[in-house]
Amino acid sequence: MFIPVQQSDRTALAIIENLPDAVLVLDGEGRIQWASPSACESGLAPAGYMEQSATVPIHPDDVARFAGGLDEAITHPGRAIRVRALAVSAATGAPKPIEATFRFLPDTPGIHGVLAVIRERERDSDAHTPRGRDGLRRDAFARSRDIERESEEQLRQVVRLSSIGIWDHNHITGELYWSPEHRKIFGWAPDEPVTATNDAGTEWQTCGLVHPQDRERASRSAKRAHDADSDGRFDLEYRIVRRDGSVRWVATRSQTFFEGTGDARRPVRTVGAVQDITEQKEAQRQLQLTKRAVDKCNTAIFWINATGQVTYANECACRSLGLSADELVGRYVWDFDPDFIPSRWPALWEQARRDKSITVESRHRHSDGHVFPIEAVGNYLVIDGEEHLFVFAQDVTERRRAERERQLMHAAIDKSHTPFYAIAPSGQIVYANNHACLMLGLTRDELVGRHLWDIDPSMDSGQQGSFWAMMKARGIVHFETTHRRSDGTTVPVEITANFFSFKGEEFTFVFISDITERKKAERALRESEERLRQAVLTYDIGIFEHDHITESVYCSPELRKYLGLEEDTSVDIPVPVFKDCVHPDDRERTYAAVARAHDPRGDGRYRNLYRVIRSDGSIRWFETRSQTFFEGEGAARRPVRTVGAIADITERHLMNHALKRSLHEKETLLREVHHRVKNNLQIIASLLHFQAKKVRDPADLAAFIDGRNRLRSMILVHERLYQSADLSHIEFGGYLQSLVRDLQRSYGSMTRHLDVRVCADKLALPIEAALPCGMILCELLTNVFKYAYPDARTGHAEVSLKAADGRAQLTVSDEGVGLPAGFSPEHATSFGWQLIRNLTIQLGGTATIGPGAGTRVMIDFPTSASDP
Repeated sequence: MFIPVQQSDRTALAIIENLPDAVLVLDGEGRIQWASPSACESGLAPAGYMEQSATVPIHPDDVARFAGGLDEAITHPGRAIRVRALAVSAATGAPKPIEATFRFLPDTPGIHGVLAVIRERERDSDAHTPRGRDGLRRDAFARSRDIERESEEQLRQVVRLSSIGIWDHNHITGELYWSPEHRKIFGWAPDEPVTATNDAGTEWQTCGLVHPQDRERASRSAKRAHDADSDGRFDLEYRIVRRDGSVRWVATRSQTFFEGTGDARRPVRTVGAVQDITEQKEAQRQLQLTKRAVDKCNTAIFWINATGQVTYANECACRSLGLSADELVGRYVWDFDPDFIPSRWPALWEQARRDKSITVESRHRHSDGHVFPIEAVGNYLVIDGEEHLFVFAQDVTERRRAERERQLMHAAIDKSHTPFYAIAPSGQIVYANNHACLMLGLTRDELVGRHLWDIDPSMDSGQQGSFWAMMKARGIVHFETTHRRSDGTTVPVEITANFFSFKGEEFTFVFISDITERKKAERALRESEERLRQAVLTYDIGIFEHDHITESVYCSPELRKYLGLEEDTSVDIPVPVFKDCVHPDDRERTYAAVARAHDPRGDGRYRNLYRVIRSDGSIRWFETRSQTFFEGEGAARRPVRTVGAIADITERHLMNHALKRSLHEKETLLREVHHRVKNNLQIIASLLHFQAKKVRDPADLAAFIDGRNRLRSMILVHERLYQSADLSHIEFGGYLQSLVRDLQRSYGSMTRHLDVRVCADKLALPIEAALPCGMILCELLTNVFKYAYPDARTGHAEVSLKAADGRAQLTVSDEGVGLPAGFSPEHATSFGWQLIRNLTIQLGGTATIGPGAGTRVMIDFPTSASDP
């Protein structure tokens, strides 16, 4: 029966099919690792041949071509490279012609190098040497027998050295030969017979050794090799199950020979070789697993050589830099590490060589330009004499971010103004932030390690167990207690405790709020509420609250009492009942005011005075103030709650009504008084006017006129007062206009040549300021009329009143002859200036003479008589 062989045993089959005169096994440098006996006899492997170059016996003219064929074979593993017309240097004389065939088989057990097959070409020439027919036949037969024996010996040595099993299947007789090496591979006894088929002619015993999962594939390959239309070649790797149950991988290669042609063609003999490749398969599997694991590793892996150049990069490394493997391999470390200076590489390499490993933190640059932090760990390795740095590079962007967030969180907790500490199940404080230490007046070393009951006087060690059980059950707890400071004083605190479990450890995180101020505020609020309650009781104020959602109104007991309703405060009053209490004459006005307060576009404020009809029919006056609160925005805004207070002001309203009536009567009386004073002063002025008609002395006449003008200023004040709505003040600007006109009419022809302009602000003056101010103006204008423009010269005069910041300035100016040199109001002896000075003092003001041509007198005084 035919047994398939594996790819790795092609070396043995190649030797069987291409049996040479001399066989050499060379390494990659062309040094001899093994030589067949024929190679030694032919001089191709001289004495001490091991580890010597195979070019030593080659003629110097052919060494280059011999070495070229060897290099080409190494470049193309598995390919047969033939070099013809070579010569071997012979010690006896002429060189011997040879041809060499090289095949590089790096993965073939027993060879792992170059298989060199060298054939001497002299044998062909011997065949043509003229000799007798019998002699030639005998020589040829002898030579053939020698070659056969020599070839068998070579084959035996190769098989022995490469652990190749040989088998031979005769399809005619059914005989099956297994060599000792073959039996050893399959676990077959040395003398145990081997049969290929059973009596029915089907594959039987040897086929049963093939692993069940590979049996169908092996059988199909064998049938194809035995098919009359095939080339008879068989080459397969598969598993076998030995009798001891062990599973082995084997490689089988065979050649089936046929006889006959056409339909009569049939297989007659199959010769093959088999080799155990279990270790090779396992090594390949491990290599593939390792390579795949490295390629698919989530850590970037680089191989770096002694020059800093990348010789390998896995998929993660390529992804991290945005490059393909072809783009990355061949680059230098500093090509993608912006922080690395090329001149530093030798020192870094020496450090890695010395310490065997090295750890650095740096940055890598992605192909799109962005830079990210990495941590790299490099291990120094020497493989086949080559130095490498096996580098694991980890992107630490997220770790850096997490570390920064952790640091920020720790700093935030540590610097937080909220005291915080962590407690272990034993009740011991294992951490405390700065503010907790400050609140208790302790350092962190003093606070950490203490127990809860050391700082909480309301707690003892016996309560810790139940407290911890409650924390685990609830997860979060809020309560108030007190903490004791280092000086012995206590502070009220509010505690928020959270249970937390981390990596099998349990903690309680405690946040503390100093509620000293809140306690004070609560106490103040209670006191304020009590005062408010007392004030409500004292002033008979009723409180109400209108719920716009339920359209019900809460009324306090006082308000129920005002309305004459039942005192059951547990029942709210419907809004219609509350509205129906309003007096019919006041409802329209009251409802309109309520609607404005409830309008979402308004501010919700309400204030109203109206009458209420109590349940007993009596009428009371109420004053209501309220505030409506809204929710929502824009069109969705709506009133939800109105809170207000109602006071019964019936007595106060009646008193105010009586007071207003009395005040109106007094105002009427006062207006009558001012009217009568004005009339009396007018009578006196008329008497002076009639009396002046009898006076012939001009000086006396002037005195009468001046007195009457002074009276006119007072008459105008009283006239303005009883005509004014305000009986205590007059509008002084209008008063000035009237007084100037009256004075001009009084002096008649003396003022026809004068143009007097009045410019006065609106100013309300009390009577006690208006009277002296009017008399001052009268005196100043009289001086202008009499003395400013003598001989009836034309001229201008101006009266000005300006008011600002609670003070007023009365100015009278002209462009006339002016005052005498050295004139001073304080030292003037005339009656008029003495009157001006005294009235100015009465006003609390000052009199000033302005500079320049003509006369300019300014009286500055406060607008209120009470001002200094």
